[in-house]
Amino acid sequence: MSIDSRFVKNHINIDGTVYSVLPNNFKDLEHSFEIKKQYEKLNQQAMSGFKRVGQCIDTPLRSEHMHVLKAHLDPKLCQMLIEEYDKNSQTVHDNSVLQVLLPQVFNQALDEQLISYFNSEYCVFWWSIYKVSEHVTDDVYFTKWHCDAGPRKHLKVIVYLNGHEEHGSDTGYLKKTETDQLKEVGYIFNDINDRVVDISELCQHFNISFEPQ
Repeated sequence: MSIDSRFVKNHINIDGTVYSVLPNNFKDLEHSFEIKKQYEKLNQQAMSGFKRVGQCIDTPLRSEHMHVLKAHLDPKLCQMLIEEYDKNSQTVHDNSVLQVLLPQVFNQALDEQLISYFNSEYCVFWWSIYKVSEHVTDDVYFTKWHCDAGPRKHLKVIVYLNGHEEHGSDTGYLKKTETDQLKEVGYIFNDINDRVVDISELCQHFNISFEPQ
């Protein structure tokens, strides 16, 4: 009889704080997306069909894996979406809205960033519109340190419809190097209920730099 360590939850006690981790879980997720869900095959198709190398640009997105495009959408469009969402949050998820909105989001400025980052064509994996409530607390799973699962080659695009002074939301990021280290530790992609707000002690314990951007 053998026990597959990929499915064993470990508990790390650091000065009285217990962190629950799942070492190697990231490997299972990668296999699930790349092989079972066939995103590896889709990636190969995107690369083989790429004919726009000449349109690629030199962007910090390639090395930093994050980049900010300011004033990306027309302020009038942003305000319209906010007002429609406040009237009926389900209406803005209608396909008719998607058909109008996606070309605005994935305009030339963003498109050239994405093809330069992937060095291939790409597709929209999923999308959503939501409002950050002023009543959100640290107890909510998405306010805690985590990494969204997805194919090996994917990028998350976040578009804020209004300014920080209005929504008050801060999205912090760690560099790819530190994120990969936390994957090895088993914190990244652990159980959703085991996420925590502060991982600074965990990072210090494993000699991982913790400098959110």
